[in-house]
Amino acid sequence: MAGFKVILDDLGIETASASCYYSNVTFSDAKGKFRKYGAVGITPISTESTTSGTLKGAAWGMILAGPIGLAVGSMVGGGMKVAFELHTLEGETLKGIASKGSYLDIKKQVEKSPAVAGPPKVVWDKSRGPRVVSPVLILGIAILPFIFVWMLLRSGYSAQARLFGLAWMVVWFIGLGNLPTSGPDVAAPIESPSGVVASVSQAASRETPKQ
Repeated sequence: MAGFKVILDDLGIETASASCYYSNVTFSDAKGKFRKYGAVGITPISTESTTSGTLKGAAWGMILAGPIGLAVGSMVGGGMKVAFELHTLEGETLKGIASKGSYLDIKKQVEKSPAVAGPPKVVWDKSRGPRVVSPVLILGIAILPFIFVWMLLRSGYSAQARLFGLAWMVVWFIGLGNLPTSGPDVAAPIESPSGVVASVSQAASRETPKQ
């Protein structure tokens, strides 16, 4: 990962910290929001040295290269500074400033693996109305809502369809939690018939009068 500065204004004064990891460029804009780009190419603009001090470097940079040179010369720290342009996959051009070592690292990373366009993102055209829930999706939501209901969160489905799907998932989970969990009933032990017969015979012998 190589760090550099991105020029945010036309005068080359306002900058933001940025980083480049292969073709992935990230920096925080003036509003504090992170922005990400895919770099597809890099072009050097100018090279200045700030070894003679920040103010002198800024002055010479302004004379030699205009606003870009001013930004290059005013960077804190001595050494060679390179101003360059990063061409992005999104069609924008980012003006950056980096030390000679960081610039060469960025150049190597971008040229070795430039950003490529991924599969197009499917966005539902709102003018066509809400997307119809297919019978297959309805069956999936009815049987396994905790898996298929999340498909309703894709673009195009109406809020009503999403609400019904989430409500059914809640009902499904409540019904699943109320299923009986006790095992089969155990029958009570049956008294042995022989014991009953013995008790009856003993009672009869006690009641029989002696001859």
